[in-house]
Amino acid sequence: MGSNGIDLVNATVTDMSELLRTRKVSPVELVEATLERIESIAPKLNCFVTVTGDYALERAKEAEREIGAGKYRGPMHGITYTLKDGLDTKGIRSTHGNPQGVDLKPKVSSTLHTHLEEAGAILVGKVNIDTTGFSHFDRPIEAFNPWDTKLSPGGSSSGPGSATAASLCLSSVGTDGGGSVRHPAANCGIVGFRATTGRISRYPPDTYPTASAGQAGPMTK
Repeated sequence: MGSNGIDLVNATVTDMSELLRTRKVSPVELVEATLERIESIAPKLNCFVTVTGDYALERAKEAEREIGAGKYRGPMHGITYTLKDGLDTKGIRSTHGNPQGVDLKPKVSSTLHTHLEEAGAILVGKVNIDTTGFSHFDRPIEAFNPWDTKLSPGGSSSGPGSATAASLCLSSVGTDGGGSVRHPAANCGIVGFRATTGRISRYPPDTYPTASAGQAGPMTK
């Protein structure tokens, strides 16, 4: 709960966007509550590959200054989100689900990440990919369904599905070639859709073998 009694982590993007715009909630307060929940719950779900805590707090402070100065960027300004780890983030570890990529820090961000940053959204972490063939956490399922950890959240956007359903972010972005956003959304009781091919930039392309058919899509409550 926030200082004003608002349930920060379980709000919808639409509701939180208005609260941030009207300064009833601070982006810093939202990010701090989110990171606290991630620390408490994420290890049980194995959905995060990288938590970007310091980065998120800096972004939150910037958003708070901008909104306070009347420089509101739009409905994603101050909103917390996660990215499937196949989407590159400049200077932030991006493994693409491959254990050989654990130390990879891309020199450029995906266009999608760049657009979200320009909109003022706040990245709180990179989340897991159920790649089946790889398992850099040495578990048969790379993330767990928050409603029943004996079950899979669905793949391949397993991390976005699990993290969003568990309120570890207000929104997430997965990629979908044949159900990889829609399947986890259905399994985890959230909303997700595959955007029309070409509607959202795929640059730079994912290295996963079937990624040529993939298209990014949002996931949220």
